[in-house]
Amino acid sequence: MPLFNNTELRILQWKINGFHLKGFDTTRGCMALVKDSLPCSEDTNAIYCGDGVETHAALIQQGHETFTMYNLYRGRHAVLDLGATGYNPTSCDVDSLEADFSVALHAAASAAIPLQGQPTRGHKNHWHYNEEMREANHRVCMFRRGFRRNRTQITLANLREAIREAHATVTCVRINKFHEWCEGFNTHTSLSELWRKLHVVTNRSCPRLNHHVPVEEAQWLVEEFASRISSAFLPQRTQETQQQLREGRIHYVGDMMAQPDETDTEFTLGELTAARRPGKNIAPGEDRVTYSMLAHLGPAGGEAFLRVVSASWRTGRLPTAWKTATIVPIPKPKEPGAYRPISLVSCMGKMAERMILSRLLWKLGLLHEHIYAYRKGTGAAHSIATLLAAVSNEPSITIFLDLEKAFELASPLAIQDTLDRKGVRSRLPRSHVGVQGAGE
Repeated sequence: MPLFNNTELRILQWKINGFHLKGFDTTRGCMALVKDSLPCSEDTNAIYCGDGVETHAALIQQGHETFTMYNLYRGRHAVLDLGATGYNPTSCDVDSLEADFSVALHAAASAAIPLQGQPTRGHKNHWHYNEEMREANHRVCMFRRGFRRNRTQITLANLREAIREAHATVTCVRINKFHEWCEGFNTHTSLSELWRKLHVVTNRSCPRLNHHVPVEEAQWLVEEFASRISSAFLPQRTQETQQQLREGRIHYVGDMMAQPDETDTEFTLGELTAARRPGKNIAPGEDRVTYSMLAHLGPAGGEAFLRVVSASWRTGRLPTAWKTATIVPIPKPKEPGAYRPISLVSCMGKMAERMILSRLLWKLGLLHEHIYAYRKGTGAAHSIATLLAAVSNEPSITIFLDLEKAFELASPLAIQDTLDRKGVRSRLPRSHVGVQGAGE
């Protein structure tokens, strides 16, 4: 509902006419105009509608029914202007197009939201410093300035009284904050959380411990992670079978890639919009391009990004930066000395993958009804419900299989061969395996 310049007069008129406003104090003016005869209250647990969306909900009672009325406001998103950065790619090389676009995107983001240095440290007593203490300190400073301008017994007494009240306020606030801090501990509080809170209240920071031999440790992790995908872990019979099928699969995959398909068309802005990841940012790759930067590209920026994706789509070759990952080792909680590698890859590459995935799913059609993983709207609960419905409360024996390193040791050629037999050919298989990858 728009707000006029003479807002006070409009509100007064609504009140006279038997209406009242709900949510007038919100930031951008989301409100509900409700009749006085209808019981109404604000819903403080309104549904989250995404970042940057202001939500106001009003609960209206009509007889025995309760209705919830929502008012939503979403401001205009800033658009990153790549043209202002001098972005004018002339090369047709995939790596050059990706590098130029990444540099222009960072320059446009820095111009729209200037980079800042590290935040300065807060108040030395930041763990309990609040508005009440700030006001008490302000009163002391005000009376101290008055005493310096006019040194009399009255100004001195006022200053001493302000200092005494400030000390009492600080003591009271610290005691209350300490009690609140102690109430946050229970029998489930971990030792690390306890030490972290102690460092906060004592104004100490935990030093970051560096490994005593970082180069040797990094090399060991590289060898450890590389060994996870080695085919030496497979049984000897499986290795021999893969070797026998290798040459035939390579020729078959090559033939399927050479055949044209209806999915070979260029990508559109609609597909790019559908592939954008909603929600908050996640850790970016080595290029430091985040999802929020890609969300503010605008039509011109989207066309520039599609130029990079289309070049990769036509040539069947991914930019080198999209294949470069920063591997972060995460310790396994129940296996001392073992790590789980987490790869931080380019957000642009992941967005391009989602665009290709939508076409791949369209080409494959519906998956088998008993496949619950990697499908929207299904999960472990559905598989358990299906199992329980199948046994019908009868005594039964169930066997669960857990394949060790199933993802790392999966054969790309075997997957590609299966996709080809399902009709996936031309650019689609080339986008995720590639002619070179098929022969390696």
